[in-house]
Amino acid sequence: MFEGNFKDIDVIKKNFKKKSIFKIVWEGRCENISGLKVFCPAFKHLLKKKIELHIITDFENNKFFFNKYKTINELKKIFKDNFSTNTTFEQSNVFLHQWNTSFSKILIANSDLAIIPQRKDFNFDRGRGANKLLMFMRMRIPVLTSNINSYKNIFKNLKINATCNSTNDWITKLNKLLNSETLRKRYATIGHKYVNKFYNAKQFIAQWDNLFEL
Repeated sequence: MFEGNFKDIDVIKKNFKKKSIFKIVWEGRCENISGLKVFCPAFKHLLKKKIELHIITDFENNKFFFNKYKTINELKKIFKDNFSTNTTFEQSNVFLHQWNTSFSKILIANSDLAIIPQRKDFNFDRGRGANKLLMFMRMRIPVLTSNINSYKNIFKNLKINATCNSTNDWITKLNKLLNSETLRKRYATIGHKYVNKFYNAKQFIAQWDNLFEL
């Protein structure tokens, strides 16, 4: 069952030209930040390319296993010196933004690439659905993901090789997108057309009709 978040997505990416800094975006619940451990080695390897990672999430979760989960603490553990909480005086390649409906979609649309890394050794992550990928595709931004079934099946339909099995995969495929405006626009356009055809409002209602008919 895919999510019907149509009213929240009224901004799409239009400009694919390469800027001086290549901006990568991750969006999600703060307790899922640990998935970025999968992407971190590739990110550090590519820092000489002038890239930034922008993370959109909540700053903390007071109801996470009865303890307060603090996003900043987890990001420090993952990215170490590449993440600074004071960018006035220190260099940072990782930036944290608090999630909200009006701002998040603008930041995504003005990024160059979205990522969805998942920890394949965790059953919960390995079994995730495709809603996050569908959201990014609806916003017409190119996406790289971990190689789990839900993402792999959609990219197979799109005939796009955008799932990553290893650090080398992340490095190679990110490099290709970083160096090619044509490829970024192609991935984004194919995904946007696909999601509007097969995951539109009509299909959203139909999936519930089909469920009740079972």
